[in-house]
Amino acid sequence: MQSISTLFFTLSLLFLFFASNTFATTLVHKSFEKCAKEASEIFEGKVVSTHSKHSKDGKTIYTYVTFAQLKRMKGKVDQARTLRFEGGCAGEDCLTVAGMPTFQAGQNVILFVKRNITESTPCPIVGWAQGRFSIEVDQATGKESIRNGFGKKVIGFDAQKGELLTESASQGEQVVPIPVAGSPDALISPIPQSQKRQSYFTPFSKDEVREIIRGVTQ
Repeated sequence: MQSISTLFFTLSLLFLFFASNTFATTLVHKSFEKCAKEASEIFEGKVVSTHSKHSKDGKTIYTYVTFAQLKRMKGKVDQARTLRFEGGCAGEDCLTVAGMPTFQAGQNVILFVKRNITESTPCPIVGWAQGRFSIEVDQATGKESIRNGFGKKVIGFDAQKGELLTESASQGEQVVPIPVAGSPDALISPIPQSQKRQSYFTPFSKDEVREIIRGVTQ
């Protein structure tokens, strides 16, 4: 009986391994300013649809995300845009790529799109999650806020470092939760005393982010 249970457990692990492959990703940290300068297009848009399917050679899975109601922040932007991301679920097959931005229909986002997108590009966003932001509106107050690709609210901008500051910075530290080769999982640096003011720790709106993008790309 014990050997049968062991065999069943082993087969279950093998099934999970082949049914849902996961690939690890190491991201090189890019500042907000660097992401903005590297992007050929920056736009605000709404996710209207997502669908996944196998690649032509059957070796991987891609998810296609269509964005509409686009508002240009940099570059030339059409009325709608479809971008391809590696990973997703097609039928019973799933592929998870760690660090890959994900989307759901109805989300409002700001995206930094790469200059050179080829057939082999796994993610068309500069810095992957570093170039993806969500626009949220509090239903109770109607106030708008921006979250970065790691789920943190944006509350300020360090012009000296070219970095957006997140809600974690309210304790006097800037936390950048991005795996960097040869570095800890989170890079922490103190916020200058001149920037520790109450007005600094209020959520940013998309218009404020737009102004920062305009400032760092001109």
